[in-house]
Amino acid sequence: MREWYRRFALMSFSLLILNSTLVSSPVSADGEVDNWPDSDALLSIELLSWTANQTEEWDSNNGTPDPQFRICIEADGVNVDCINTPTWDEQWTLVNPWNMTIDIPDSSNILNITIECEDNDALNDDECDMNSAHDEWKLFAEYNWSATPIFSLSGNGDGDGNGTWKNAASEWRFSITSDTDGDGYSDQIDAFPTDSTQWADRDGDGWGDDADGNNSDAFPDDPSQWEDSDGDGYGDRPVIPNGDFFPNDPTQWSDFDGDGFGDNSDGNNGDQCPGLYGDSTPPEIRGCPDTDNDGVADPFDAFPEDFYQQTDGDNDGFGDNQAVPNGDAFPHDSTQWQDSDGDGYGDNANGYAADDCPGEHGTSKRDRVGCPDFDGDGYSNLVDPFANDPTQWADSDGDGYGDNQDGNNPDAFPDDPSQWEDSDDNARDEAIGGSDFGIVGTLGCGVVFIGFVLVVVLPLMSKPKETRRKVNPIYQPSLAQRQHAEAQRLRNLLAQQQHQSIQLQQQLSQQSVSAKEIESVKSQLAQLHKEKVLLEAELEKETKSSTVVQNVQNITYNIQDSAIAGDLKANIEQEDK
Repeated sequence: MREWYRRFALMSFSLLILNSTLVSSPVSADGEVDNWPDSDALLSIELLSWTANQTEEWDSNNGTPDPQFRICIEADGVNVDCINTPTWDEQWTLVNPWNMTIDIPDSSNILNITIECEDNDALNDDECDMNSAHDEWKLFAEYNWSATPIFSLSGNGDGDGNGTWKNAASEWRFSITSDTDGDGYSDQIDAFPTDSTQWADRDGDGWGDDADGNNSDAFPDDPSQWEDSDGDGYGDRPVIPNGDFFPNDPTQWSDFDGDGFGDNSDGNNGDQCPGLYGDSTPPEIRGCPDTDNDGVADPFDAFPEDFYQQTDGDNDGFGDNQAVPNGDAFPHDSTQWQDSDGDGYGDNANGYAADDCPGEHGTSKRDRVGCPDFDGDGYSNLVDPFANDPTQWADSDGDGYGDNQDGNNPDAFPDDPSQWEDSDDNARDEAIGGSDFGIVGTLGCGVVFIGFVLVVVLPLMSKPKETRRKVNPIYQPSLAQRQHAEAQRLRNLLAQQQHQSIQLQQQLSQQSVSAKEIESVKSQLAQLHKEKVLLEAELEKETKSSTVVQNVQNITYNIQDSAIAGDLKANIEQEDK
């Protein structure tokens, strides 16, 4: 019985060992052992680095090497495949790592790997060549992949066994992996091991580089973009530099100022101010700032914060719109902008055609500008002694008669205050300058006068002389004339006083006047006011006196005329006798 137990235990242990062997190394139908039972075994070949010795001559013309490698794989002595790598032109050092995957027999164990370098230059193909020359660059390795799936190989190219090889340090890695999706790329290097349509993802954004595969990357070298819904060449993600801020509009893609209007002015809802944030919607100023909402964008609005003003043609700081209180009354004159009295002359005393009376509407333009001028003759009432007569404006001698000979009541003697008329001047000129009949009449009168002198006057002169009273009239201005002249003088003084007061008031309105100057001006104004009161009182007094004197003078003239006439009559009667 004990023997039976011993035999049973030995048999069970043998079956356990056999079962373990079968599980760990499955055997195919033809009796071969599958060393990679999960899937098909693939050999991944990676060139990690390669650096050539720059002291060596790689080309007969001393050029930079253009390395290309040929890799041949044998499995258990049987040739599997030979592959060529890309050519790296004009490089001393490998810039980009390279990898490749080939299928190997799952039942194999020992891999023999041969790597040869070729300096791929058609005219100078004599170094780093894939031949048996003694200076050939060559690496060789052998390893059991079933026992060691990953194997690294480093060398400097002395695999030909000759000491004159080209010295170039290199590093390679070989590893066994699977190809789950069967696309020919091992799972180890396949960015999409379960997608047979994709295997590479250069920018690492999770979208495949194959444009014809699933979830292809429209921007394979930009990790921030992968789709372009509207096909305008900009990615759907709104990020700089390749992002599309309008992913569904092929006419717009960027929005520099972030106002929601595309920078392409010719596209849909184009921003007319792409560099300025704005919410204006009218097409001509779309996307522009309009602070005062007057319809004119701030960059083109001379007054961006004034709804009623937009332009300033003369650049004086006052808007051209005259329909509002702050409008420029003179939009084409940079020296004037305000006209308080509305007479067409500006208030700025330092500007062009400044108003001398800014607080009074006036049309004067000869002596002063913009002052009252009742008769419209161009001279202000301040200096016009005939303020209601447009034909007269000056009276040099102050006698009340105008200097303009073509006006009303002209002064025949403008510089003589005692004379203003010459009644017989025109009659005498007319008689002398008449027709031939007038000349003959004048000659006839002359003959008669001569006869009168000979017959009447000479006999009288021959008689004894008698004492007679001589009348020698010497002109003296009448009292009325003097009163009139004095009244006119007072009026002129009042006009000058008023003009001086206006000038002082203008000085007070200027901001640049100091406090001391203001007090001085006020003092002068007060003195002028006192003088004005005295002048007005004196003028009123002179006016009343002139009226009384004129009446008295008229009576005196009548008496004097009567007396003179009586004396003359008595003398004539005496002479007649």
